[in-house]
Amino acid sequence: LFQKGEYRVVAGFSDYLSVEKLRRVSEKINDPSTLIEIARYMENKDKIVKTAVALSDDYLLGFIDLLSTEDDYELAAAVGRELDVKRQINMLNRLEPEKAARLAAHYSPETIRLILKNTDDRQLGDMTRRLLMHREKSGE
Repeated sequence: LFQKGEYRVVAGFSDYLSVEKLRRVSEKINDPSTLIEIARYMENKDKIVKTAVALSDDYLLGFIDLLSTEDDYELAAAVGRELDVKRQINMLNRLEPEKAARLAAHYSPETIRLILKNTDDRQLGDMTRRLLMHREKSGE
């Protein structure tokens, strides 16, 4: 069904799968963009968040990167908030600085404090510059 683009139907079935089964299906699909399309139609967003957290770092990075590209920052941030701080930092360091900054802006102040404490100054500087440039361009 997902090969035919029937994402709404697949999402309906996915809402009834366990997180473990949904993770295995996601790994079989092996395409973050398809997983995003399915996630958009799922009613149980918490399940897709838990599934994404259970994926490998490389798959998860692709998923978060695509969500950030398509301005689905709320879902990307929901996934990020479920990661332990070390894994959050790893994901943020692997994203483009602007995406990382915009994603981190959706985190709680406590999480941001922990991330700042554990991120090197160069990366923080890059993220800050990109975020400021984005705000200037968008008039925020």
